Amino acid sequence: MKTLLRFALSAVVLLIPTLSSGKTVEFLYDASGNRITRQIVIQTRSLPMEEDNGESKPDEMFQDQVAEKTIRIYPNPTKGDLKVEISGYEERDSGTLMLFSMSGQLLMTADITAEINDLNLSNLPDGMYILRISLNGDDSVWRIIKD
Repeated sequence: MKTLLRFALSAVVLLIPTLSSGKTVEFLYDASGNRITRQIVIQTRSLPMEEDNGESKPDEMFQDQVAEKTIRIYPNPTKGDLKVEISGYEERDSGTLMLFSMSGQLLMTADITAEINDLNLSNLPDGMYILRISLNGDDSVWRIIKD
């Protein structure tokens, strides 16, 4: 009995850092339902941004480094308009935004053409989606919530 209790307590102690660390494992699937990638995503919440050119950015902004560029996505959750901002974007940079359903179905694709790229999700039902950003050969995967 002591061994069983000790095992249960050690399992709980080992799981607590994993559950509270903000790490999630996300999977992408092709149209046939086959898993094509498994990725550990570490989500961090950035500090609210200062006003930039008279336009303030919302508090719910997330950022990551991809291809030596800082990518910010806001607002998340979104009502329909999602902005993907790529700091330091240059015309020679090439990239694609791909939005998937949670089942892995590709819903939309857009080329990255500017420092701020808009995705209109208003025609999609409320729920959770996966946004894959490919920029100069590097990929980043984001979870997007539409409400």
